[in-house]
Amino acid sequence: MFSLKFQSASWRSRNFSQKTFTPLNNPPRADCRKTAFNGVLKFMIKFDYASLVNFNKFGMSKIGKKPIIIPENVKVQLEGQILKFEGPRGCLRVAVPKNLQVKLDDKTLTFLNTVSSKQSLALWGTTRALAKNAIEGVTGGFEKTLEVEGIGFRVQKEGKDLVLNLGFSHPLKFSPPEGIEIILEKNKIIVRGIDKDLVGRTSAQIRALKKPEPYKGKGIRYEGEIIRKKTGKKVGGAVAGASKE
Repeated sequence: MFSLKFQSASWRSRNFSQKTFTPLNNPPRADCRKTAFNGVLKFMIKFDYASLVNFNKFGMSKIGKKPIIIPENVKVQLEGQILKFEGPRGCLRVAVPKNLQVKLDDKTLTFLNTVSSKQSLALWGTTRALAKNAIEGVTGGFEKTLEVEGIGFRVQKEGKDLVLNLGFSHPLKFSPPEGIEIILEKNKIIVRGIDKDLVGRTSAQIRALKKPEPYKGKGIRYEGEIIRKKTGKKVGGAVAGASKE
């Protein structure tokens, strides 16, 4: 009773009449949330969610359903669940998941999804991208360029290995994996190979030896990489105070 009088008094101060104040007609917020949840639950029961996600019918993967045109200088063979690509630069293999079907024509490679599941959909597009990268690798190859910045930083080659002087007490030695070629040009390190994944991982391993620091940007960075620099500590006030003394 006290709360009702208090509420009605507050509404009178706003020039409203007592008849228009009906607090019991407004449902609490928790009841509104419960009603909305029950509505969504009824919808999911009425319409089976799994039947709506039919990836083969609606063609949900924009990448996986695209056919790959095979160049004339590339030979593709299907050995069980493994695709073999042979080209002028070398040979690569790509494993195909069991849920995918490979359709190999004269100069066209197509992947078909046979299972309607989220994982199969993800593998559909991924496998198609791996096959496309394999074709580009055996024909033209891939490369990444790294830049070495810093006073006194030097990079040399000893056979196939890299010897890097990056400001530590001792030089660092890096041995590239098989299938990777490293070329040095002044302060640049060029990583080349036919496997895109291997080229990227090797470049990341070399960069991790001395990541660029945020104050002067010294270290190893990718070509064109932008380093966000931080402002150092300001010592102007301290110097001014020392001069006054």
